[in-house]
Amino acid sequence: MKNWQAYVVSFLFVSIVIFIPKATHKVVVDSVFHNVPDNASIIVLSPHLDDAVLSLGGFLSKYKGRAEVATFFTKRNQNPIRTYWDKISGFKDSVESINNRIEENNTALNISSSTAVNFVFNDFQYRRDEDSSKIIEDISSLIDSILSINSNRNIYVYGPAEFGDNITHPDHLLLHKAFIQVSKGYMDNKNINFYIYEDFPYVNRYMKLGRGELKNYLEQQSNIKLKPEIIFLSNDNLNNKIIALEKYSSQIKAFNSFNEHLIDETKDFTLNRTSSGPSEIVYRILP
Repeated sequence: MKNWQAYVVSFLFVSIVIFIPKATHKVVVDSVFHNVPDNASIIVLSPHLDDAVLSLGGFLSKYKGRAEVATFFTKRNQNPIRTYWDKISGFKDSVESINNRIEENNTALNISSSTAVNFVFNDFQYRRDEDSSKIIEDISSLIDSILSINSNRNIYVYGPAEFGDNITHPDHLLLHKAFIQVSKGYMDNKNINFYIYEDFPYVNRYMKLGRGELKNYLEQQSNIKLKPEIIFLSNDNLNNKIIALEKYSSQIKAFNSFNEHLIDETKDFTLNRTSSGPSEIVYRILP
């Protein structure tokens, strides 16, 4: 097995094995209610074709305005390969995987009337010696382009958190770094609001390892200041999140192969994130 393949198998196995039921969830203190105007443009930056729903599916269901999910690592390879994750997801190769996952994502996002926009970066499991710095710069340029297209609107942009070594998926880390880099260039623009979202299931693992309050960790890692904000969800919002998540049948199948239950874990986390019922947490990046 090639080194990169061994790393993928090891990374996925460790992440999933630690992904066990009944996590102890920490309630975010000193938080405010996350309020978004109905005329705002919501842009969720998603590494892969399920991450937005896993992390902010309730919010996407709740918000009635314009919402766009931009997914970055969705490239179809000219020379199909088959990785371990493709195999346990039920796909014959990388092309079939991406094609089917795009379809799953479109179906899931339709439930919340969100628009899907896909960018063609190679998923980590398919990459060959690509320069991470260049990927970050290219993603940053694309985020800038998205913001420019929406420049006449009040924009709320959401990017994934990172959780340190042995937790954060490499693609999630690249998108996180690009997102933070872009946000620092817009701090004087009062029409654009940047938020970090709790990237599930990785946030679940971070909490189990007891590495301290996520807000403090993120501030120290990126030299930023954050304000936690709670997105309170109705039972209908939560149900819609779960219904949307069920559309990612290939990913559910992959987790099931490890005897893990992605839907149950997502529901449990969302229900118990705060003491006030179903909730999702985002962290506003302060000027």
